[in-house]
Amino acid sequence: MNSYFYIILFSTLSAMTRGLISVIDRYQIGYKKQSVLKVNFLNNLYTLLFIIIALFYINVNQVFTMVLDYKIIIYSVLVQIVAVGYSKIFKRLSIFESAIVSKIADFFIPLALFFTTGKINFGNYFISILTTLIVIIWVKKKSDLKTLLQGVMIIVPPLVIQACLSPVLVGDYKKNMDSLILFTVSTLILRFVVSFISMLPTLKWMEWKQGNKNYFNKLYFFRAILTCIAQITFVFVTSSNNSSIAWIFLNITSLYGVIFSNLILKESKNKTEIYIIITVSAITILSQLFF
Repeated sequence: MNSYFYIILFSTLSAMTRGLISVIDRYQIGYKKQSVLKVNFLNNLYTLLFIIIALFYINVNQVFTMVLDYKIIIYSVLVQIVAVGYSKIFKRLSIFESAIVSKIADFFIPLALFFTTGKINFGNYFISILTTLIVIIWVKKKSDLKTLLQGVMIIVPPLVIQACLSPVLVGDYKKNMDSLILFTVSTLILRFVVSFISMLPTLKWMEWKQGNKNYFNKLYFFRAILTCIAQITFVFVTSSNNSSIAWIFLNITSLYGVIFSNLILKESKNKTEIYIIITVSAITILSQLFF
């Protein structure tokens, strides 16, 4: 998996599938007005079905041991909190606005990583500040600043916390590909458990039973396939010795999300929005190449 061709291919596939996932979530929650907790639970349920199939081909005992590891539990909870956070902002914001809101986290993430790893690339941090300032300038021109600020408060703190703790939580499992795959499978299983537990307090059985025909559909099945593809390709490319190349393509997931949302959901006719996201993505790519 150290071949540049495969790294570029799989990192691009990972970014594109995650872009499509964001469009599906925006459609389910923002357009169909479905419950954030139910959508997340069903997304994880369908993904779990594929994981059960995968368990026939991997060491089940190791997976059972790993799901009891407090580090993986914390990591899974953080990932699920971020997923729910995105779902909440998808309820009120477009894909582009969501990408812009989450971009604010780039100002704080390098500092968070420095706190846990003791390392910081000042060249990359300068680019993070520059691209974040571009976003802030655009945000200031928006009339509904209150909604955007609420989105920032919802998604930025969990993104920063996740970035801060991930190196500590994942560090023991980056030894080889088998460990990373088992870690990924364990995380997906625990995400289902967390989403199920979080939904229980609001669960009304009769309401759930009546809503089954609306919630169980092919879209969840398709999203589960995309989730598995995104997770597997992400694990492969980020575990490579040449993973720095992969991040060039992984960091432009938002660009694919905006493109797909315009093609599928017809969310925006504003060319300025496209130019902004392209500019930020281009600066990100160039920064990875030269820094």
